[in-house]
Amino acid sequence: MEMNVSISRKTNIKQTNEILRVKCSLTFDFCMRWFDLY
Repeated sequence: MEMNVSISRKTNIKQTNEILRVKCSLTFDFCMRWFDLY
């Protein structure tokens, strides 16, 4: 169960990174703010 959650989280992070990459190319300012939060 725990491993499944871990894999699921990694997949979510990967998807989030893809979205972030697109948004980063659109608004660099938003990108910097996002990484300041995490």
